[in-house]
Amino acid sequence: MHKLFSLPFIGACLVSSFVLSCVSSRTAEENKARAPQALGQITDEEQIRFENSFKATMSATGNTLEEQENTRVRQVEQYFQRQLTYFQLGQGLVSSFDENLEILYQQKVKHLDTEQSSVELDKNRVQLHLAWQLSEGNLHETQYIYERLLSEAHNSSSPLQASAQKALGKINQFFDATWKQGDQWAALSLGQDFESINQKFIQQKPDAKLPKFRNLFQLNGQERDAAYKHHLKNFKKSWRKNLDKDLIERLEARWKEHLSRAPERNTQSDTLYPDSGPNGNITGSHFSPGVWAITLDDGPHPAYTEGMIEAIQSAGLRATFFWLSQNLKLYPALIEKAKEVGFRRGSHSYTHANLPTLQEAGLVHEIDDAGDVFTAKVGERASFFRCPYGACGSNGSRIRQKIAARNMMHVFWNVDSLDWQDKNPASIFARVKKQMEVNGHGIILFHDIHPQSVEAMKLVVAYINSKPDLKTYTMDEIMKLETGADYHSP
Repeated sequence: MHKLFSLPFIGACLVSSFVLSCVSSRTAEENKARAPQALGQITDEEQIRFENSFKATMSATGNTLEEQENTRVRQVEQYFQRQLTYFQLGQGLVSSFDENLEILYQQKVKHLDTEQSSVELDKNRVQLHLAWQLSEGNLHETQYIYERLLSEAHNSSSPLQASAQKALGKINQFFDATWKQGDQWAALSLGQDFESINQKFIQQKPDAKLPKFRNLFQLNGQERDAAYKHHLKNFKKSWRKNLDKDLIERLEARWKEHLSRAPERNTQSDTLYPDSGPNGNITGSHFSPGVWAITLDDGPHPAYTEGMIEAIQSAGLRATFFWLSQNLKLYPALIEKAKEVGFRRGSHSYTHANLPTLQEAGLVHEIDDAGDVFTAKVGERASFFRCPYGACGSNGSRIRQKIAARNMMHVFWNVDSLDWQDKNPASIFARVKKQMEVNGHGIILFHDIHPQSVEAMKLVVAYINSKPDLKTYTMDEIMKLETGADYHSP
């Protein structure tokens, strides 16, 4: 079995002066959209589970009131400490991905055999997405608990007010400690995840006293660059020792489960049509040289989708959005905005669930119900679908069968920006550019729910326009190029 932590490590990334202070300008309405940095729509089951977690955390007892409150505070802190560990794991795996990509790139330049390096890079990609699944689950639960703490701390009639206030103070101390221990970049990144909850809450209670996360969002670009450089310099020494045994075991279990289902980046057939096998899966592997599709997942998001549209449109290019049906219900104006400028829209499930873990009812909701909402909100049925995390199972899986049954093509990718983990636009761009040069053609994956993604996209489209031999197309145009026949997409 391929070991999760056997890959080499690299810390060579570019540095950007991009300032994330735009996060603090969001409105409460903006925070409804699903995004790792903002608590999104959650299912009824998640609501129950998260609330039970909060109640369990805040029901700890002790011999004295002080002991009781201290126990509750420690239990709250564990969620934040776990999220820090997930962040460090993600950063480590991103660095491993970048090192393997550099090896592959050098082999390509020297015209050496790249097959084994390609396999290693794809394994690293899968590991990253498995870690992403674990991280998101903990993040959304932690954000929920944090939001509940804010509510209880500002409710004078709540019996939990004192405990909640003490826990919020401890969270401030947690961010201070992370900063003082030398990982300013981790504090900045996690601060982005929780500052959005502050902005949502302040809309409801303008006079609320909220954790400031050490004024993380008041740093200027030079200070951020310094924090990022310091992070790269010291990260190699520290990230592995911060991983607890339980997390490693959980990831190993996920990897073993992944192998047992034999999922793969299914190869693309020479003939394309809606099907549960290679014919129904577009990966970009058969595109002509220089042919590219820009794709964006997880929106629409009111703060960043329009920025993505503007960045791509201003460069004279177009893209295809893969959107969540829960967000389509919230932002109809963005649906029309994309249509007006010629962008295409596909389905990305209902809530971004990990599809292979679902039973039949769950798949019906995430694929069929999502498709019905898409049709109702967009005005036409979706022609393209992308599985969250790229997790569809193997060719012929029940997931792929359901996608094909709705007459949709599944769309994968072969250039991964990793913009959901990496919050530095310059290193995101460097990663995308290098993968484009290695692959020569294909499908680029971004997300339209992050501030860093918009800034990185501006660099990507400028690079594409600097290369006359590179051309971008929407997914329906790709289908016509590949099949010779018209293929309609809303």
